[in-house]
Amino acid sequence: MNDRKIQEPAGLSMPAPELEKQLRQLRRVDNVTNIFYLAKEYLTLLLIAGVVVWFAEHRAAWGWSWYWNLPVFGLAMILMGGLQHRFAGLGHEAAHYSLFKNKWANDLAGDWLCFFPIFASLHQYRVFHLAHHQYTNDWERDPDLHTVGHSKKVDEFPMSRGQVILTYFLRFFWPPTLLRYLWDVIYVGTLGDAGNTYLRRIHGDRGTPGWRKAAIALGWLYFFSLSGLLTTLATWDRADWVLGAALGYWLLGLTVIRLLPQQGFFQSAIKNIYSSRTAAMMRLSFFTLLLLSLAMLRVETGRFWGVYFWTLWVIPALTTFPYFMLLRDVYQHANADQGRLTNSRVFFTDPFTRWAVFVYGQDMHIPHHLFPAIPHYQLFEAHRLLMEHHPRYRQEVMECHGTFVHQGQKPTIMDALSEPRDKLMDSQRRIETRPQDASKPSISKPRTEMHQHSKDLA
Repeated sequence: MNDRKIQEPAGLSMPAPELEKQLRQLRRVDNVTNIFYLAKEYLTLLLIAGVVVWFAEHRAAWGWSWYWNLPVFGLAMILMGGLQHRFAGLGHEAAHYSLFKNKWANDLAGDWLCFFPIFASLHQYRVFHLAHHQYTNDWERDPDLHTVGHSKKVDEFPMSRGQVILTYFLRFFWPPTLLRYLWDVIYVGTLGDAGNTYLRRIHGDRGTPGWRKAAIALGWLYFFSLSGLLTTLATWDRADWVLGAALGYWLLGLTVIRLLPQQGFFQSAIKNIYSSRTAAMMRLSFFTLLLLSLAMLRVETGRFWGVYFWTLWVIPALTTFPYFMLLRDVYQHANADQGRLTNSRVFFTDPFTRWAVFVYGQDMHIPHHLFPAIPHYQLFEAHRLLMEHHPRYRQEVMECHGTFVHQGQKPTIMDALSEPRDKLMDSQRRIETRPQDASKPSISKPRTEMHQHSKDLA
């Protein structure tokens, strides 16, 4: 059982001890459940990559034109971007210590299985994300706004419905706009930003230290130079040279990491299980193994498997993945204030949007911000309990049903982004104050359909 102590959210009192007890029980972390989700995502990765590679390898034999690669690879890049976002969603669980009960297992799985594959780091993400939780929608202290808010166009709200669609579904694909957003994401995810209130305690307002920038540059140099060297050696079909070069590079990289001063590593105000230096060694080992595997596949099969890695993984990591992440951030927090119950929303959307955008409980965003220790697979139940038994929560929390088209009479996401909040909430309250069936379920007997939807979150 997870015995973590989580304080009641500031300004949100529990109207009944029974409700508080029910919410506390939802904080239990189930290792088996998240092992299942991790396995499912990796099987999905193998399925998508396998189908595309099989098509590409057999297309010519079928007599199909090369141009058939365009829709097939294009669809795969969209799906891979959604899948990468889902890996980030499980990494997000690790940032809240909700992936596994054991903290070592939680952080190691968060890095090796979730963040390293998408070129990120758990420890660095945790610092930025926890600051976002503490200072949600605060332009001075929320790093999601302070660093990336302008490139996400969040400062342009309120927008009309047409402006929202034009900005995020058309204008955002203009290269200068997209590149600015990508750079801001990389700046936060790779370099770090002293605009984070937690990092100011260490760096003040000096920004990223010079040693840190040098270490990052060395890391990118290591990746690209080793990639080029192993690719060249693999074309000569010299497996022994490939293995020797990878081992030599790896030992050299570990030595450099060991000799770098502490200022060359990410400095966190939050104490983690292992140091940033250790995390850097693990990240270097991960990418060495990845590049070595691609090179050895080239030696054994005579085919350039690295091409598939770049087209099916690296390109989505720079395009569709950050785009899905952008949509989620905007849907969740744009045109919202800083209130504990009003700084985000709860979403009921179509299956693809839930799969690619609202990954792993991100559709239940208000209950997540209120109780971040509750795992993703229990957030639906938390929302149900609060809606039925917490009057203030039911009165103030906005539910969005559908993205563009209404599902019932509740507001859509487009409504939430373009309409005044008071107007939408008045409409929602009128719907909720209609006479209810006297057989409303008790707090201890959740509705079956809610449990089924919770199982479908992934």
